[in-house]
Amino acid sequence: MSFGDDISNKAKDFGGQAKEKFGEATGNEEVEREGQAQQGEAAADSLKDKVGDTFDKVRDGAEGAGEKVSGFVKGIFDKDDKGENGEK
Repeated sequence: MSFGDDISNKAKDFGGQAKEKFGEATGNEEVEREGQAQQGEAAADSLKDKVGDTFDKVRDGAEGAGEKVSGFVKGIFDKDDKGENGEK
C-alpha cells in the first residue's frame, strides 16, 4: 500500500466519522448511516490494499525461491557433467 493510499483511506475514514457524528448531533439518521458506510468503505479499501501488498510479498518470495532452486539444480547438473575432477 502506498503512502498516498494510506492517507486517502484515513481521510475517508475520518470524514465518515465526522459525518456520522454530525448525523447523530442533528438527529439525521440518513447522514449518520452515510458516515458509517463511508467508514466501512475506508476499512474495505485498506484491507484490499493490505491483501495486495501481502500477495506481492508472497509472489516475490516465490520467485526468489524458484531462482534459488533453479541455481541449486543447475549446480548439481554442472557438477555431474564435470565429473569428480571437475573435467568434462
